[in-house]
Amino acid sequence: MQIAKIILKNSSFVLAGNILGRVFIFLSAFLLARYLGKVNYGIFSFAMSFLVFFAIIEDLWLKPIIVRDVAKDEQRAGVFLGNAVILRLIISFIAACSISIFLWSSKCLLDTSVLVYLTLINFILFSFTNSYEVVFRVKLAMVYYVTINFIVDILLVFSILCGIFLKSGVIFFVISIIITNLTRLLLLRYFSRRFIKLSFISVFAICKDILKESWFLLPVAAFVAISQRADQIMLFKMKGPGSVGSYMAAVRLVECFNMIPLALSVSLLPLLSRYFHTSKEIFTKIYQLSYKYLILIIMFIASFFTIFSKPIIQLFYGGQFSASSYVLVVLIWVELFIFIGIVNYMIIVAINQLWVAVFCTAIAATLNIFLNFILIPKYDFFGSGVASFISYAVSALLVCFIPSVRVYFVNIFRLMVKPLIGALVTGTIVYLSGLPFSASLLIAPLLYLVILYMIHGFDSDELKTLKNILFKANI
Repeated sequence: MQIAKIILKNSSFVLAGNILGRVFIFLSAFLLARYLGKVNYGIFSFAMSFLVFFAIIEDLWLKPIIVRDVAKDEQRAGVFLGNAVILRLIISFIAACSISIFLWSSKCLLDTSVLVYLTLINFILFSFTNSYEVVFRVKLAMVYYVTINFIVDILLVFSILCGIFLKSGVIFFVISIIITNLTRLLLLRYFSRRFIKLSFISVFAICKDILKESWFLLPVAAFVAISQRADQIMLFKMKGPGSVGSYMAAVRLVECFNMIPLALSVSLLPLLSRYFHTSKEIFTKIYQLSYKYLILIIMFIASFFTIFSKPIIQLFYGGQFSASSYVLVVLIWVELFIFIGIVNYMIIVAINQLWVAVFCTAIAATLNIFLNFILIPKYDFFGSGVASFISYAVSALLVCFIPSVRVYFVNIFRLMVKPLIGALVTGTIVYLSGLPFSASLLIAPLLYLVILYMIHGFDSDELKTLKNILFKANI
């Protein structure tokens, strides 16, 4: 019981950290976008897209194996983490070479190139930070990690406000991020030494083992990174920084909602993995309820953003980003397929069919690049939004047609029906009523729940079942 309490407490800190992290990321983006304007914010976002691109690859590729190895053999944790740092330095070198080739072949302006190289420093700092995060995650001491991130994120927002007050340029904000990330790294290193000290012995052998165990995750990581950030790089080259700025204003808004399924996956993935082998009935109940209530949540959010896209953009970014409201309508519906895709991935991992994830993400990434090449020249950043919608939809729904796994996914379409009806009826009533944005923000959620209750869109017994499953798993 004591262990269960510790795990529950640690999971709560992880969830709180994810929420706070998303809030600070959006707050920083919101402040920068309003201050820098479309063009300069587009340049800043272009530079940061390289950081996110390689960070996604590293996070999805190496991190799961490192966490597993450290948790499995804590006595050698320092050796595993030390060798992980070596691997991450090698990846950073490869990233630097790749970025240099891209900048040289693209003939980017000197100022833009400098910003991208400065962003590479941030990637190196991120790599080291990731190594120390594993220490706190394995030792169930995420309170340290979350607290340090909270303090450093406040410092970052403060530095951004100072830069705005001093009327600084883009380079000031990139350097501010480097300084705050360096501060984060030093604090994490200091407190992590209470638990594990890094060791760099057996470098070649352990690095080889980590790569051998994680190679199958690399394609998934690469394809996910392409799907999430390649469009911004293509948009910058084909249409310029102003288009990237308008596009990223909408992207930052919708990405805030990703923390909902990601937070759920922290608790449900271990349960799905366990019950797949011990109780098919509970396994089925968990993923069906996950689909149902995540779809129920995102359907309302998507319909609300569709109706009020213009006032939402005006509220957060001002009139200069008004064109972002059109792509916001498309991108918010992409979240529906991201929510479904995350549950898909949990099931695929639990039933040990990772080749399906590789196949689906490969199709999505290829389709995304192809569609961006076709749509961006004619439709600008709106074309990027449409490309994302189509590629994510194909990736999320493709699993329904793969014979070896389709049995787990055939109910997705049926589960969408009632939330979609509720969202359409709520949206129609709110739109025709002519209520202002502020009033609709209060009334629409209640109206949506009433309509779902009337059409039996949710069931209190189902919520109790899910709660009981989680409670029993934690005891």
